[in-house]
Parts: sequence; structure tokens; C-alpha cells
Amino acid sequence: MAIGRERAARSILGQSGLRNRNPDNATFDEKETKPRASNFEKVPTPREGSTRTARMAEEYRAEYKRVKRREQFLQDTIDLLSDCNNKESVEELKELINLAKERLIMYKGK
Repeated sequence: MAIGRERAARSILGQSGLRNRNPDNATFDEKETKPRASNFEKVPTPREGSTRTARMAEEYRAEYKRVKRREQFLQDTIDLLSDCNNKESVEELKELINLAKERLIMYKGK
């Protein structure tokens, strides 16, 4: 019976769990507890444009960027290797080869 009266008193004061609680009206013990996150906050929001065509366009753009980066890397490597024909000393050739190795490592890392 006391539980029913307590529930009625809380509903009158606006503290029934169905309404937003006013922290000023809450008891000392209730103020110390962490507020619960609502289920709505836990649900991830869908990314913008989550339709099939939007996903396909996003994948196409990503593939296009990869292809362009690969083409640029290959063109830069060809230019670098063509410079090897113009070098006369072994040290310059070694330097270019090391530079090409570094570029390959950077490309693989991306």
C-alpha cells in the first residue's frame, strides 16, 4: 500500500519515471546516480544518403581516387626512372633508386 502512495506522490511531483525528472525535486540518493542514456541515443544515425545509389556513388568516388593516385604514382615513378638515363655517376643513380623505394613504401602505406 505504501508503494502505491509513494508512486502517486511521485506522479504528482512530476517524478514518475514516465516524465522528465526535475533534479531539484529528486532525493539526495537519486542526484548521485548517473543519468541513464536513452535508447534513442544509443542507436547510430544512418549516414547521409544511405540509399543504394548513394552507396554506389560513394564506392565509385573512392575507387576513382585510388585509380588517380595509382596513375600519379606510376607517372612519377616513370619520370624518376627516366631521370636515371641522364645521371652519370653511380651515387646519383643510388640516390634516385632510394627515392623510388621510399615512394613505393609511401604508396603501399596509403
